[in-house]
Amino acid sequence: MSSQLTVTVGHADADFVGSDHLALQAAVEYITRLGGGTVRVLPGRFEMGNSLFVRSGLRIVGSGEETILRKCTSAATKLTDDTD
Repeated sequence: MSSQLTVTVGHADADFVGSDHLALQAAVEYITRLGGGTVRVLPGRFEMGNSLFVRSGLRIVGSGEETILRKCTSAATKLTDDTD
């Protein structure tokens, strides 16, 4: 693993700018393609609309209590017809 390679994810002034799971996943995929390293999550709140799919050779480092990963509100829809 290349522990020298580090990218940041944050709301501004980061390598990957965003506030949701898509920005985090993009950073994970980028580091993985380059052989591994560290994704540093900067302070802020990140809305997790899906899981974060981590890979081998990867470290994810937050900013302590200043990094918040929050599950989005779920939705439910009633079936109009059960055709099974």
